[in-house]
Formats: sequence, C-alpha cells, structure tokens
Amino acid sequence: MTRRPVEIDERLYERSEEKAAREGKTLTQVIESYLRDWVESGEPGTPPEEPSVPPEEPSAPPEEPAAPPEEPAAPPEEPAAPPEEPAAPPGEPGSPPGEPGSPAPKPPIREEIYVVRPGDTLVKIALAMYGDASKYALIAEYNGITDPWVIWVDQELRLPFTEIPEDIPETPRTGRRFQFPLRVTETPYFKFGDLYGSGSRWAGKPHPGVDMHEEKGASVYAIGEGTVVVNRQEPTGYGHYLMIEHELTTGVKVYSLYGHLAPDDESFTSPPVGFTIRGEDIVIGKEGETGQAGVPHVHFEVKKTDQLGLYPMINEYNLHTYFYDPYAFIRDPSNCYVPV
Repeated sequence: MTRRPVEIDERLYERSEEKAAREGKTLTQVIESYLRDWVESGEPGTPPEEPSVPPEEPSAPPEEPAAPPEEPAAPPEEPAAPPEEPAAPPGEPGSPPGEPGSPAPKPPIREEIYVVRPGDTLVKIALAMYGDASKYALIAEYNGITDPWVIWVDQELRLPFTEIPEDIPETPRTGRRFQFPLRVTETPYFKFGDLYGSGSRWAGKPHPGVDMHEEKGASVYAIGEGTVVVNRQEPTGYGHYLMIEHELTTGVKVYSLYGHLAPDDESFTSPPVGFTIRGEDIVIGKEGETGQAGVPHVHFEVKKTDQLGLYPMINEYNLHTYFYDPYAFIRDPSNCYVPV
C-alpha cells in the first residue's frame, strides 16, 4: 500500500488539542485516533475530510474573541449631600438655613460718595473714612471692584456706614433738617478733601470744607439753630468768620464755620458771640473776600470739634476725625438739629 502524507488542517489540530486536554492524552494519540477512524470509514485515495466528532463529545463552540481591556474602575461616587435644613419659620425672615431665628445682617444706615483723588488707594480711603485700613475690602466689595489695587482719579465710590457710634442713642429726638448757607449749593471751587496745590502754604493738605459762591454780597444763612461761639475779623486766613454750635437730635454737638464774610458795616451787623440763632433762613453774614480769599466766596465747614487752628495737624488720613463732608452731612436725612 502506498503511503501518502496526510495534511491536518488547523481546525482539526485545535480540536485534537482540546480533546487531548479533556481526556488526558497526548496530542499524537488523539490525532492517530482521528486518522484511524477516518481510515476505517473513508475510501482510499480520497483526501482526508475533517473527522466527525463522536456525539458524546460535541465540539466546543468557538472561543469568543478576547475582550478588550477593561476600563479603569470609575472613582467612587461623592457621598450624597446631606438634606437641606428646613427654612426659617415664618415671622423670622433672613435667618440662614440651620439657624432659625438668627438676626439678619444690619443694612447700611447711610452711604457717602467719595471721589477718588490723585494718590488715593482703597487702603488710604478706608483709613481716612473709617479709621481702619482693613476696611478697604468692604469698599471693594460694596462697589463691585474685583482688583482692590485698581481705581482711578475722579472715580465715585459708595461708602457704606453700618455701625452706630456707641455714644449716639439709637432713638433720636425730633428735630429739623439742616440747610445750605447759600442758595447756590454747587461750587466750581475747592470741595471737601481736595488737596491744596504746590503754591499754597498748605500744599498737599486736604481742604476741610467747601468753598461756595453765589455772588459778592449774597446773604449767608445759618445752617440751623444754635449759638454763636466765634465771631472774628482776621487780616489773613478766614478773614471775617463765624462759628455756630448746634446740637443734633442724637445729643452730639457739631459746629458750622463760615469764612471770608464781608466785614460788618452800617448796612449789616453779624450776630455776636453768645447770640442764639432761632428759626430758619437766619442771615448771619454776607459773601465777601476777606482774609486769604482771592475771589469772593464762603468757606464753609462742618466740624466735630470747636477747636480752631487745625490746619497744621490735619492730613488726608485724619480729616474725618475732625470734620464732616459738608455736602454729605447736610444731605443726610438722619442729621437733624434740636431747636433751641
């Protein structure tokens, strides 16, 4: 009998390996078994066909393709947020969640407008206006300023005042509103806080009042009822000036000063020291240009003290220690005087 080489295809080879593994035989023994079965049942000379697998040994299904590498495990989920605390009960608005009944933050009692001047920073402004440099952050937040180091000249800043001084009662007495000393309230001249120029003996110092102008000889009115505490005629400085003491409804005393008034003459005499100002629209002088005025105007101050000669000691940081901004003071409805 002529022997011919028999080709064993890959599929037969794989099945032989599987059967060998199952039955604990060698691969050669399994292949010989398959060939023997084929020889006994097949026709000589025909190419070997894939031997049938006995019924009791069904072929295993083709292996699934290898699964792709698993994705890395997802990070553990964040723990669920705790349930929200119930809202504050009715009748207690403004209580933050979880703190029913806690008082709401105090809203601003009043607001001042501050106009930025050359050399200003929020730190300097906070120190001058609040006496606390750290409150620059309050000014920045209140005005929506993201970079507290970027402000510009003539920028208007809103300054909130939320604290009531301890020495001022919270329930003021009934009083009357202050008025401006001239009918024309706006001015083209120096305003509160403006710095004196290099040609002045007070160069670099802030102006502690407002230089108001209507016309030479115009009537100057007391801003409210009170008592005249100063009436002087000086050759320099404020020239002819008066100072009047007023009592606020809070019990605090303030002092209004009127400088560069026209000298007294036969047509008008200003009220003397000790004179009590009563009523409204009380004329106390005439607009002039006495002292170091340069041009006709009224230098108007609202002071926190009756001390005179403050120019040498004031600066842009302590200005508010001794003076009010006259515009802000008179326009603030909470500032009222007690009638005398």
